[in-house]
Amino acid sequence: MRLSRRTLLGTAMASTAATVAGVSFDGSAAVAVSPPGDVVGKVTVGYQGWFTGAGDGSPLTGWWHYGQDWQKTPSPVNEALKSWPDVRDYDRVYKTGYQNLGNGQPASLFSSYDQQTVDTHFRWMQENGLDTAALQRFNPVGGEGPIRDAVTVKVRNAAEQFGRKFYIMYDVSGWTDM
Repeated sequence: MRLSRRTLLGTAMASTAATVAGVSFDGSAAVAVSPPGDVVGKVTVGYQGWFTGAGDGSPLTGWWHYGQDWQKTPSPVNEALKSWPDVRDYDRVYKTGYQNLGNGQPASLFSSYDQQTVDTHFRWMQENGLDTAALQRFNPVGGEGPIRDAVTVKVRNAAEQFGRKFYIMYDVSGWTDM
């Protein structure tokens, strides 16, 4: 019998769903997929942590990833946003050059350099049963090293505070000198 990709993936997903639900195929209690402390079998999200806002104390002193020119305030003439984030749960946000939102609130954005932002993200993870964050990193000796090191510390602090796990995932594309 030939096994199609669809059948294989469907079976694997059903098996994972049954195990995650705590029941194996034969109806008995499922055995833990991995020992405590491991990330295998956990629900993992990717975490970039690469947005900054002017005035957040970041070594980049600008709007990293929010505009085409990171030294200028995000605005209709300096934009890189694909969608606008909901910032209602943040204690601190950073005002942009956009007009006020439809509800009259200033058009503001969060900063990943701000510990309360990272804490909010990890609190959301805890509240929604997300176990682990894979923190995306690039060449640690490149120009982004200092801010990525600082965000890594903030991620570790938040992970410890909210009982989540994290690990570093290196994107090595274009990295020729390892």
